[in-house]
Amino acid sequence: MPATLRDKVVSLLTVTAAIALSGCSTVDFLTDDCDTQFIRVTWPASISQGGNTSNVTLFQSITPVNIDPEEFRLLRDVLINGNASRTATVVWTVPAFDVNGGYIALTHTAPLAVDELEPVNFAFDGGGWGASTASRALLPAIAVRGDNNFIAKSASGTITTVSTAPLRLDIDVTVRNAANQTMQISGEAKFEYERVPSSCS
Repeated sequence: MPATLRDKVVSLLTVTAAIALSGCSTVDFLTDDCDTQFIRVTWPASISQGGNTSNVTLFQSITPVNIDPEEFRLLRDVLINGNASRTATVVWTVPAFDVNGGYIALTHTAPLAVDELEPVNFAFDGGGWGASTASRALLPAIAVRGDNNFIAKSASGTITTVSTAPLRLDIDVTVRNAANQTMQISGEAKFEYERVPSSCS
């Protein structure tokens, strides 16, 4: 990735809300509000590395409590409602690989059109959730931190939009680390929004 593009990706990621990424569990953060809102992503994924393939369900959720409320509203607009009047570069992350600190993150524009295919040819360092309405959209990219110190340094593949409201992405990306080892990650990621009544105290 060119230095300037990498810097912009890193800059976007440094202002996102860091989510605790341990194992593959989801923590739904509750508040004293009478309603609790969640944006969730569920990703049944196939991960192939070193001749072995594993099928896992990756997932994560966020609320306005653990991200800036305006960013949460923007994510809801572009990931859940498919609001074409708003365009954002988003980043989202799921814990992965059953190791402490293991994760997969993607950044791309949203909303997208159905059947729109975008190449993923860059890898970045970082993670979290966030959204930016920067005037120039960043190219799609992926971050992977796996077991045995596997950190993606390059990527090749695609994301294809299956539906827009809410967003569903068919992801098929192969990443490569500094030791020239490869990992293929594929599957369909689905976003959901839920508003849950909760008792006020």
